[in-house]
Amino acid sequence: GKYFDFGSDKAVIIIPGRMECCSYSFSFAEPYRKAGYNVLAIDVRSHGLSDGKICSLGYKEYSDIIAWGTYLHDSLQIKEIVLHGICIGASTALFTMISEKCPDYFRAMVADGMYVSFGESFKNHMIEKNRPLFPFYPLVMLYIRIISGADAVNDGPLNRIYKLKKPILFIHSRKDIYSLPEKAEELYALCGSEHKKIVWFDKGGHSRVRFNNPEQYDIAVKNFLDSLPIRN
Repeated sequence: GKYFDFGSDKAVIIIPGRMECCSYSFSFAEPYRKAGYNVLAIDVRSHGLSDGKICSLGYKEYSDIIAWGTYLHDSLQIKEIVLHGICIGASTALFTMISEKCPDYFRAMVADGMYVSFGESFKNHMIEKNRPLFPFYPLVMLYIRIISGADAVNDGPLNRIYKLKKPILFIHSRKDIYSLPEKAEELYALCGSEHKKIVWFDKGGHSRVRFNNPEQYDIAVKNFLDSLPIRN
């Protein structure tokens, strides 16, 4: 990972999507720097310079995020941590936040382009590319289950988001053809947090919202951070 210390006792961990690495996350760091947060950008397991050969779509990687946060808290004296996840990173952030092992200093999360399940997102990719769903879709989902242990069809954010009680900001593009807007509405409705907000953008595809709307994106993140309840 790459850690940017701006002298704060608060930090964000940016969790990129599949096939994306630490340096990709730098694009999402600026609103946090402006808001007074240190920034940790990471290579998740099996990506970039991190160890591991298998991506389990967040089902196992969430424990790595807890380990990163524990390091920030115990070794670098960080008192509050926010997670910012993009695509699979958003799912990983959710799995982290609802884990019984998640420390209380994991304060809130931002979900950019969260899908209801990886299987749904994968299916939408295939439809967009005019690829036949059968037999490839069920075969790929089966291989994912066998190799990584992840049930990408029957388990995902849609099945778990009701467990989330900590603050969350949903960021979503109305032009997202992989994590469909109507599915984002469904996630928002099912979310168990009393402190939740969804911000829509008219420009930008999946995982490309900030590239098309940097000023508005940063304002949305800053407003969310400013709205977090003051802790005693």
